[in-house]
Amino acid sequence: MINLRLRTEYSFRECYGPVDKVIAVAGGEAIGIADDGTWGFVAWQKACRKAGVKPIYGLRLSVAEDVQERQSPTYDLVLIARNVKGLQALYRACTEANRTAI
Repeated sequence: MINLRLRTEYSFRECYGPVDKVIAVAGGEAIGIADDGTWGFVAWQKACRKAGVKPIYGLRLSVAEDVQERQSPTYDLVLIARNVKGLQALYRACTEANRTAI
């Protein structure tokens, strides 16, 4: 089974640890991350290549039912890139989420 929802040091206060240690503990042929942003994608790619593991890129977004209502419940949405086009879509989604954040 491939883990697709690991969080690295790039998810502030919600991480499992530094990128290299996450890879060492998770093991496997491929490992996916789903951080709160795309800041760690380059470090993730380099560390995975060094360890001989296929990197899978994901993004965790918090989605609110009503953006205008501060008490509106939020839900986590995890998006996983299938290919380079998907990776570009993750970058766009992260940019848009940060632009419209409360």
